[in-house]
Amino acid sequence: MDAGGLPRRIETYRRRQTDCTPRFEQTYSGICEQQSLETTALQKKYLEQKNKRSLKKTEKKQAEQQQLQQQQTLSGNLQSSVHVVSDY
Repeated sequence: MDAGGLPRRIETYRRRQTDCTPRFEQTYSGICEQQSLETTALQKKYLEQKNKRSLKKTEKKQAEQQQLQQQQTLSGNLQSSVHVVSDY
């Protein structure tokens, strides 16, 4: 290996780094932005699903309460319409 080759190799390396660095930074920025958008979309999707589950739970409770009230009303109506006749 000659002594003149090392400075030339170092200069070639520096030039290559200078050429590649802007492309790397641009690509890296693009990837970061894409990941940020994907993260935001996933957070939004998660919150929407969470709200839907919460709504379904609430609706289910309300339906159960209405059904219970209807049953109580029906049983109350049946009791009031039944007349017990005693033969004694």
